[in-house]
Amino acid sequence: MAGESFPFDGGPGSAITETQWSQLVRDSTGNGVHAAGPWTSDLRVSTLVENNTVWLSPGRATLNGFHYNLGAQSSIFVEGNTALQDRIDALVLRLDLSANEIQPVVRTGQPASSPVPPAVDSSTELLLATWRVRGSTSRVETGDLFDGRSFIGRRLLVSEALSAVQGDITYRPSDQTWHGTAASSTKQLADTALIASAVSAHTSATDPHTQYLTEARGNNRYAPVSHTHPAQVSYAQLTASTGFTANGAYVIKTNMGMCTLTGMMNVTATLTNGKNMSVIPASVRPPYQVPLSFMINTAPEVVIRAWLYTDGRINLDGYSSSTSISTGVIHLMGTWPTLA
Repeated sequence: MAGESFPFDGGPGSAITETQWSQLVRDSTGNGVHAAGPWTSDLRVSTLVENNTVWLSPGRATLNGFHYNLGAQSSIFVEGNTALQDRIDALVLRLDLSANEIQPVVRTGQPASSPVPPAVDSSTELLLATWRVRGSTSRVETGDLFDGRSFIGRRLLVSEALSAVQGDITYRPSDQTWHGTAASSTKQLADTALIASAVSAHTSATDPHTQYLTEARGNNRYAPVSHTHPAQVSYAQLTASTGFTANGAYVIKTNMGMCTLTGMMNVTATLTNGKNMSVIPASVRPPYQVPLSFMINTAPEVVIRAWLYTDGRINLDGYSSSTSISTGVIHLMGTWPTLA
């Protein structure tokens, strides 16, 4: 059967090409800096705000199966920006198979009113950093330097003993749990069942919502944050004046300060001009006089106008009707803001 196998200490597989080596290594290691994370200095770019210079710290990286090692801090040349507009550059490690090397290379961007970093060719380049060069300058300010490193070398383990290496993830078979190592401690990672249970909705009298969660890195309990339930809606029940009875009559107030009059009142005495129907509570009174429209279920139906005054009175001021109404059901309607 045709095929090839390598590497061996003898036979056809004892000598392999660059392409074969890349195929062998790149999928198992990935591309990145050999370090625990962005808090490390390995191949980190820094600036001393000098003209035409940034600095690259020592470190190791792998790109498509090929290894790069920088043993000492190295200066990187930054081209001055002669344009008035800003420019964003990128520092990459570039794999050059024809030259048989990996070297740091500055990808110089284009000045623009909203500059963007140059595109990185992931097949031959590994991004280390980007920086902004302000218009008409040749320096990189501290706040204009952005870490672009990605990291490899952390492990995914299956073990009863949890790894103490920062960045490792361990699966423990005995209780089928995952654990991540951060800084000097190892914490259990939550599974979807635990999260779903923690995020179950809870309800207060006026404010149903999904519970808030703590910042839960490594916390399988996802305890809710201590919080309160501000009233989203409050209700003020109307008290009927003489000649009326309340029939589920309310003023509904939202937390945005808007009030809505709703419900019904029964007429038990003859309606007359200037008659008070009700007085609403002070907490929902309007800052100005509000016109209201009412419909009375009689034969025939009658639409009347009334006023809600700033002292809370609902008054039939201006009421007149050719029909003397002494019984019926008034449907209440009205909306206004309140300053209370």
